[in-house]
Amino acid sequence: MRFSKLHLAKFGMFTDTVLDVSLVGVNVIVGKNEAGKSTAMDAITQLLYGIPLQSVHDYVHKYPDLRIGGALVGSDGKSIEIYRIKKNGPSLRSACGDTIGDEVLRELLGGVNEDVFTQLFSISHDEITEGGAALLDSEGELGAALFGAGTGLTTLNAVLAKLDSRAGELFKPSASKPLVNADLARYRDLTARVKETSQSAVEVERLNKTMRTAEGNQTAKDAELKNVSSALSRTTRVRRSKVLVFKRRDAIDELAGLELQGSRVDAQIPALLTAASDVRFQSTTATAGLEADLAALNRKLDELVVDEQLLAQSSNINALTEEIGTLRVNYKDLPGLNKQVGDLERALAGLVRRLPEGCRRDTTDMPQLTDVEISSVRRLVTSRDRLEPALETAHVARTESERLLASDEANFSALREPANVVNLAAAVARIRQEGQLEAGIATLRAEADGLVATISATLASIGLRSAPRDADAMPIPDGASVHDADSAVTVARNDLVTAANELDRLRSERATADDELQSLIRRADPPSSAELETERSRRDDGWQLVRAAWLGPTTASEGVEAWTAGEALDVAYEASVASADSVADRLLGDAQSVEKRALLERLITGSAESILAQEGIVAERHKGLDAATERWDALWARLSIEAGDRKAMDNLLTKANTAAASAARLRGLDERLAAQQTIVEASRSDLRSLLAEAGDTPDEQLTLAALLDRAESHCAQAGRDREARTIAEKAVAAASKAVNGTAGKLEGIEKELAEWLTEWTEALVPLGLSADTKASDVSDLLDTIADVDMKSADLDEKRRRVAGIERRNNEILDDLAAVRARLSHLGLGDDAATSVISGLKERLDAAVKIRTQRGTLEKERDEKVTAMDSTRGTLVRAETDIRQLVEQSNLADEDALRSAVTRTERATELESLVAQWDDELLEAAGVPVEQVESEVDELVDADLDALIDELSGQRDALDEERTEITLSVGALRNQLAEIDESHEAALAAEKAQATLAELSDHADEYIRVVLAKQILEREIEAYRERNQGPILGKASELFERLTLHRYTGIETDTDRKGKVVLQAKTANGSLIEVSRLSTGTRDQLYLALRLAALEHFAAAGQSVPLLLDDLFVHFDDERTQAGLRVLDELSSTVQVLLFTHHERVAEQAMKAIDAPRLTVLQLGTHV
Repeated sequence: MRFSKLHLAKFGMFTDTVLDVSLVGVNVIVGKNEAGKSTAMDAITQLLYGIPLQSVHDYVHKYPDLRIGGALVGSDGKSIEIYRIKKNGPSLRSACGDTIGDEVLRELLGGVNEDVFTQLFSISHDEITEGGAALLDSEGELGAALFGAGTGLTTLNAVLAKLDSRAGELFKPSASKPLVNADLARYRDLTARVKETSQSAVEVERLNKTMRTAEGNQTAKDAELKNVSSALSRTTRVRRSKVLVFKRRDAIDELAGLELQGSRVDAQIPALLTAASDVRFQSTTATAGLEADLAALNRKLDELVVDEQLLAQSSNINALTEEIGTLRVNYKDLPGLNKQVGDLERALAGLVRRLPEGCRRDTTDMPQLTDVEISSVRRLVTSRDRLEPALETAHVARTESERLLASDEANFSALREPANVVNLAAAVARIRQEGQLEAGIATLRAEADGLVATISATLASIGLRSAPRDADAMPIPDGASVHDADSAVTVARNDLVTAANELDRLRSERATADDELQSLIRRADPPSSAELETERSRRDDGWQLVRAAWLGPTTASEGVEAWTAGEALDVAYEASVASADSVADRLLGDAQSVEKRALLERLITGSAESILAQEGIVAERHKGLDAATERWDALWARLSIEAGDRKAMDNLLTKANTAAASAARLRGLDERLAAQQTIVEASRSDLRSLLAEAGDTPDEQLTLAALLDRAESHCAQAGRDREARTIAEKAVAAASKAVNGTAGKLEGIEKELAEWLTEWTEALVPLGLSADTKASDVSDLLDTIADVDMKSADLDEKRRRVAGIERRNNEILDDLAAVRARLSHLGLGDDAATSVISGLKERLDAAVKIRTQRGTLEKERDEKVTAMDSTRGTLVRAETDIRQLVEQSNLADEDALRSAVTRTERATELESLVAQWDDELLEAAGVPVEQVESEVDELVDADLDALIDELSGQRDALDEERTEITLSVGALRNQLAEIDESHEAALAAEKAQATLAELSDHADEYIRVVLAKQILEREIEAYRERNQGPILGKASELFERLTLHRYTGIETDTDRKGKVVLQAKTANGSLIEVSRLSTGTRDQLYLALRLAALEHFAAAGQSVPLLLDDLFVHFDDERTQAGLRVLDELSSTVQVLLFTHHERVAEQAMKAIDAPRLTVLQLGTHV
């Protein structure tokens, strides 16, 4: 059965999500974290087997709305679409909503229930890790490995360990804590207790008399000790309380005196008086401070005078201050600028005198030329410097090019026409492309001769006879057949050894059990329960007679006589107790024997069947080994050789296969030799014919190489002739082109020079120069005119700067004069303007500072006045509050109030102390205060320390005497308690019987646990025997592929304990135990076993989709690709659904699996 579609209609985070898995091959479903990978896997399981009562997938859709669907294809190719809903009754529906019976789905599942599906058809990376660890824990034991891989139970070792642990908890030889051992020990202790508690009647009477005397002594001593202890407690209490009693009395007397001095005030008045007094004191102090501060502030304000006229001119003074720098710079720069103006005027007059008379000038006698005219003259000067050398160069070039043309035409005429060798060159190229044919023929012939010798020697070394070229026709068995046959022999031999060892073990255990059982049988039989009950009954009857005798005379003397059989009652009772003890001792001694005998009988009964079955298994194993050996021999009989061991036959097989491959290669060499010989002869014929066309007649005996050399020589000569004529033709053409070019260039330069002369004449007119003026003189004149223009512009700029400085200086001085006029009261002198401005700035800053200080002081004075008004108001209120408190207390004045407050506070303190001492006296003495005072008055004159010492000594002595009496009474009571009417001896015997019953239950459980472990081990062994061949062979192949051929397979061996274990075979043939494999390799070994078991299970017709959860999370890229190829092969048997969080797995799948056999789906996107 397989899915073609999965429809997550309403399930978990999914709503109407469809996964198309219809293609045959591997389906890789990629989902990042929280994308719903686990939810999709749960959906598949719950679609097939039902949604549970409590679901964790109802966080988006309500629980009753959950719906999962899918299209299923059966093994017969028929398809059905079903949906699973959440419903207590039938929950399968068709696509149109009709109810479908569960039997339809069960038929498709082919008997695969939910447990089988989740354990066998679901594999996660956690299971692989646990499976690898289980292989390590079991030390690679073959049966456990196959059973675990075949069932998906990676906890098999834990189950076996749990059974072992429980068996140990129940019973261990020579131990004490296991339950069976503890039951036996407890049974022995109880029977000993029965003996100890069975005493005579005479002893009981003696103990009663002794105890009555001891109890009377104990009562008298208790009364005497009580009196002494009471006196000691009272004396100790007086000593501890005496000081407090006297202090308390003094306090009460002082309270009475205070009451006589006057009445108390209300409780709140002391606090109110204190608060009002504090406020009054603080207000008085603050008022005095504020008055002193105000006087100081007024004195400071009188000393500060502000010049308001000066402050009114602050903006003008600040503006003048900013101009000080300007004045200073102007005064510094003005003389230099005037000097520069004079120098420029003189230099400019000299330059103007140097100009030609005819030079055009303006009204100021300055040259008047436009920029265009000056630029045109400079351009013409530059052009003349270029045209004159170019003209001379053009004349020389034309003469040289005419000479070269004549020389090249003469050389071309002297060359010969080249021969036509096109066909010959093509033939040479074709033959050269075919390689060194003759040398290749010799090499191939030598290689063929070597192969013949090698094949013959190889066949001879392994005893095979065949023609070298027919060596691959021998009936050589393939490697897989050899491996299968040898594996079958090895497995059969190991199975036989294992079965024989198991048979020997069973027989040995049976013999040992027989010996032990016969030894137990020869012993005396243990007492029966009826015998034990009889002895108990007689003992109990005797106890009743003894008890009746203690209580008084009895009229049942006939019963006593009958029970004692003429013996004394106490003697007969002791004899009955001893007899019951003897039966209990025998029962205790034989309890282990009874248990062991039962175990041995069960073991012998079971071992007879096991031995018979094992003997049949050994016989079958012999047949299996014979069949495997015959199969091995048959492989080599067709070659007429005797079969050896695997190593020798692998060597023969390797050499035979090598010879077969060499034979095929030899025939290929023969074919290549014949083909190349034909090619050589055809090439020789072609070359001779083409050489004849070129005018050459070679010798018929020349080799192909010699003919090629001659042909290449002809081709090379024809090429050289063509190349020489081509070069000569190009040289003539180039020389002719050069002659034409130099002539045209000369003509152009001459024309350009005539045009320049016309333009030159016109350009010199504004300068007042003639056309024959030298270009250098014209350039000098232009430089002079440019210098005149530059100096004229500089002179104009300097004159403008001088005028501006003088104007600014006058403006600043005018502003300063206006300020001086408004501040005439300052008496400013006639100093320099900068000094006057600086002085004004300093006075202004001082006036501003004084004004600021005065404002600050005035503000502070206002704040002080306000504070003083507030403080005076507070003082008046405080004095009013005090007067009101005096009046409220009905006292004369404030002093009388303060005396009353002091008296009240002291009285309150004394009352608190009296209450505290009352509590301390009650706590320390434990009796009322009045009683303590009375006791203190009684012992006021006594020496308390001496009296306490005396009473302590008496108490200690009495206590020691009382302790001795109490211990004696306790011992007597214990002795009587052991033999009172509670029948403790009988009770102990009953407990012993109950313990014996527990022992039986624990022994039965021990047998069940041991048998369960044996049955599980045998089932594992049976599973190994049934499935070792098919599963191990496939797993060996898968293991080699999963490990990238680092390991070539899986072998088996028997360890020191006789167990068949797995071993990994490396590429060099060595075997490695499971414990020596790396963790990753053990995981791959478990995966190989798991997939092989799954394929074997599915081959039986029980095939459902395989769910894989991040199977390759711990694999590298290469091993992931190898695993994916294995899954691709497996997908032909079962549908493979690989769920993963990792995009990398999908990328590796695209590399490892052909596109038509791979489906990649993304969860969390529309699919």
